Amino acid sequence: MSAHDVDAATGTATTGHEWDGIKELNTPLPRWWVWAFYATVGVMLLVVAWLVSLRVQNYERGKPDNRRTTRTNVKRRLEGFRSGVWMQTLLRDPAAGVMHSMIYFGFLVLFVLGVFGLFIDFEESVELRH
Repeated sequence: MSAHDVDAATGTATTGHEWDGIKELNTPLPRWWVWAFYATVGVMLLVVAWLVSLRVQNYERGKPDNRRTTRTNVKRRLEGFRSGVWMQTLLRDPAAGVMHSMIYFGFLVLFVLGVFGLFIDFEESVELRH
């Protein structure tokens, strides 16, 4: 089959590739579509550069954070840890909090089951290890 074949049904030139009797037509994208794609990639790169510059400005503006646990702040640090582990800070916004907690606890369950799966022998039909 040459690259200059014409499809009988559409009258369009083919590329010469054929899979299971289906010929690939040589129909390139319109030029405006290609240029719109290039423009989108350019805008995306500018937005990423702008967001990275904002992040760098935040890093440069900040001062070192003293996160050492001392006798005076141990209670506050444990409460902060507990609220972070139990997703209390995300649950202030119900929609986002529920979705994040489902993802978080879903992965936590998968992790626990994976760890226990290493030490527990399952039936042959439920074999998870190879």
